[in-house]
Amino acid sequence: MIGWVDEKMIAWGDWARRRDDGGLGYPKDSPSCRMRGISGAMGSTVLVESDAMQVEAIMAELKAIRPELYLVAREWYLVGAPASTVARRVGCHRDTVYARLDSLHIVISNRLVKRDCAEVRAN
Repeated sequence: MIGWVDEKMIAWGDWARRRDDGGLGYPKDSPSCRMRGISGAMGSTVLVESDAMQVEAIMAELKAIRPELYLVAREWYLVGAPASTVARRVGCHRDTVYARLDSLHIVISNRLVKRDCAEVRAN
């Protein structure tokens, strides 16, 4: 696994779970807002992580072109299931789960690096 990609995937999983349960908006007095130093005068604030949104775009592409990677990522990062459960749910061996996670990390890494390079060239 690629450490920095794993961190981005964990953030994506957290973001996606909050999105799915309607929890992206935080009330002005939540501990999360206080921790981030967001002023209560702003009222309700929506916190959006750009990294998670970039990963979400990549995951949407993978869902169509590499569904086996998407399914493992969904079970691993969104559901938080252990490898044996992921394997059972997606119909593969536990070792295959780890191989797919490695492949997923390579794909995510390559796409994020390409996007960063494109942004640098554009500026």
